Amino acid sequence: MKVIAMAMIRAKGGVVGVLAFLVFGANVRAEERTFTNLEGKEIKAELISATETEVTIKLATGREYSIALDKLIAADQEYIRSWRAAKPADAAADADAEAEAEAEAVPDVDGSGSEASDPKPEAEAEAEAKVEGPAISKLELDYRFVKKKTGSKKLGKGQDVETWIYEVELTNKSRVAVPQVTIKYEMFINYDSKYAEKKRGLSHTVEGEYVLKSLPGQGRINFKTAGVPVLTDKSRTLKGDIVTIVQYEEELAGIILNFYQGENKVGTQAYGRTKRD
Repeated sequence: MKVIAMAMIRAKGGVVGVLAFLVFGANVRAEERTFTNLEGKEIKAELISATETEVTIKLATGREYSIALDKLIAADQEYIRSWRAAKPADAAADADAEAEAEAEAVPDVDGSGSEASDPKPEAEAEAEAKVEGPAISKLELDYRFVKKKTGSKKLGKGQDVETWIYEVELTNKSRVAVPQVTIKYEMFINYDSKYAEKKRGLSHTVEGEYVLKSLPGQGRINFKTAGVPVLTDKSRTLKGDIVTIVQYEEELAGIILNFYQGENKVGTQAYGRTKRD
């Protein structure tokens, strides 16, 4: 290293820049990094180039792939942005020129004027798999459910209907962002009837959905379900000499959250009493 330093001091003009670049290129290999997509799949590769929206990586086999930046986890996105900010513009230009030179040097394998295509190995094909997001079950999510009455109405003597909802709080304890998912929920309304043959059980269910656009790592969101009518009937009717007594009460008893990405179910969470019998 001392000899190189002396040569650089004695050199003039552009020679210094050339020598400095050659020394750097000879002693520093491009850093390999394990990149992780939003599904949690890991790919060990070398970062080749990056724009504001896309990154190009090279696998150990030499194949290069382009990936949308927002398909990678937040830590990788931040690393790539820092890499872009620190990377000299002339180094990027040299990399482009080298890539063009390699493209021009491709031999005519099949005699048609272009390189013969070869099937991609299975491991490399997986690197191009669509990134849709991690399974909810693989993330560290905390759930909090609060049941609330939001209204009531008197239907008649001894008959009332109340409106109930669930307030749901989701906390992402992991550092991995949750991409857009649709939460399809099902609420269970149970009944208790003193004079019915089957005194208690499931009355009916009510379904709804909520679109979660994103939940950043260590972030939190709240949403409310649709309102559910819950009936109470403690009426008495007299017809002739016959008195009919009704003792019937409904209760919002539980909820199931089903998480979907497109048509794929990626997770579920239940709270309360959710039996269907």
